[in-house]
Amino acid sequence: MSASENANIKVHRRPIIAPYNDQEAILIPNPEVFRRKLHDLVNGGSHNVEVISDYDFTLSRFRIGNQKGKSTYQVVEAGALSGDKLQETHDLYSYYHPIEVDPHIPHDEKERLMHEWWDKSNEIILSVDIHRSMLYDFIMDSNLHLRHGVDRVLHHCDRNLIPFTIISAGCGNIIEVSLEEYLEHEKLEIHSNFMIGDCEGRYTHWSEPALRTLNKNLVLRDRPVKPNIILLGDMISDIKMIEHATYNDALKIGFLNEPSSYVLDAYKEAYDILILNDGNMSLIELILSLVTGEAFNIDDYPSLQALKDYLPSLVRN
Repeated sequence: MSASENANIKVHRRPIIAPYNDQEAILIPNPEVFRRKLHDLVNGGSHNVEVISDYDFTLSRFRIGNQKGKSTYQVVEAGALSGDKLQETHDLYSYYHPIEVDPHIPHDEKERLMHEWWDKSNEIILSVDIHRSMLYDFIMDSNLHLRHGVDRVLHHCDRNLIPFTIISAGCGNIIEVSLEEYLEHEKLEIHSNFMIGDCEGRYTHWSEPALRTLNKNLVLRDRPVKPNIILLGDMISDIKMIEHATYNDALKIGFLNEPSSYVLDAYKEAYDILILNDGNMSLIELILSLVTGEAFNIDDYPSLQALKDYLPSLVRN
């Protein structure tokens, strides 16, 4: 982001960070695997670790109060579109989203349908005048909130020069504006779909190649990563972000935002530890603190108490 663009961002009218969610619960599917991976992370130290994360409903909340949170694309659609155009994007979501989360649809068929969905949505979005100066208001007028603790996790990574890489099939412009105060962090990278503007700031086209749910694994194919990875995602397909990366081990942390809505067993198989009920980032902050040796008071977080059983074994060799 250029300095001139950054200067146009206003001070937040409302908090962007969600309040602490005391309904959070932690589930460890295989305690021995989790213990081993956590031990290896701690022994590897901060110079050997990298965080690789999805954005929509991973760094952002899935639900605020009684309302479902908006994805980055939905923030743009709600802010820029109205009438028939907005209804058309709602209809597209109603048709294609169940396909996106259905684990039984073959990969190739799902990939084709996802491309079909996003191509249609992108065309509708750019059929109206959108300028970068509008994006802040789009966010403030929506219910997009970052999870409680995202700020502390990003600052923790920045202090310790831990790379934090976001790979999102959403709208990168909205991600940038929502994370404006962290964009100067040396090790923060955002890989996403960006609207590209003309000389007057009006968005005219999308960045290429398009980044979709099922091709996020291409980002790290030719890009070196640290030996130890902390992966954050909210969909089973998010674990494929590191599919073509070269690394030693990965601790996979999944946000299962509505346990009743998904197949729990599939998430337990995919992830090493699950944060249930649209929880917070406290677990990630705890793990980073163990890796870097910084202080963290686990007693402040009731949902993390079960992890105390794992802490005595985390002694650096």
